[in-house]
Amino acid sequence: MRILVSILAALALASCNGPKASVASRAAPFPLEAKLGRMITVEGVPEDAKLGAILMINGSRTVWIDGLEAWPAELRGKIVEVTGTVIQRADLLVFIHQDGEPERAGIPVGPGTDLNQARRRFLLSGARWKVAE
Repeated sequence: MRILVSILAALALASCNGPKASVASRAAPFPLEAKLGRMITVEGVPEDAKLGAILMINGSRTVWIDGLEAWPAELRGKIVEVTGTVIQRADLLVFIHQDGEPERAGIPVGPGTDLNQARRRFLLSGARWKVAE
């Protein structure tokens, strides 16, 4: 009986998701907005972009790595497991593209796009990584 109570207590404790959970979550990380301030672990392929290092997840999702300009060369083409705290920045330069107008700096988006939403990106802060097994 004591063992059962201990197991139930442990499960109840594990299911408490406070706003600043310090344990890495293995749950599906998307949408990342729901994981702000939490530590997560994701697997993907490391790639370099103009604004720094990103992790490609399932070939279609990206997570930026805060403070990392480029991945170490030995990780190229490998699958890595990255753990970090989800943060958000609204620092992308975006604009609504209008046919016939001169080219502008930034990322063109279609008419009707919410520019405040389009300029947001999610990053993993304090990221640690290892090659996935």
